[in-house]
Amino acid sequence: MLFYKSSSIGGKPFLLVMRGVFGFSAMFCFFYSISVLPLATASTFVKTAPIFTALFAGYILKEKAGPKVWTAL
Repeated sequence: MLFYKSSSIGGKPFLLVMRGVFGFSAMFCFFYSISVLPLATASTFVKTAPIFTALFAGYILKEKAGPKVWTAL
């Protein structure tokens, strides 16, 4: 496995690029919020990310979130 050579860059290169773009955007927005907002407010926004992820997963991806998911949040 150490010397395995892959013949392709991935199955879906567009999705890999989009993941990188969204990850970069999220990190940029986080550091920008730290520079503009008070640190406590910026940290609060970051800690609410799982809530928005669960909400958007249900709305955009049509995933069903059961009671265990909402209890965990």
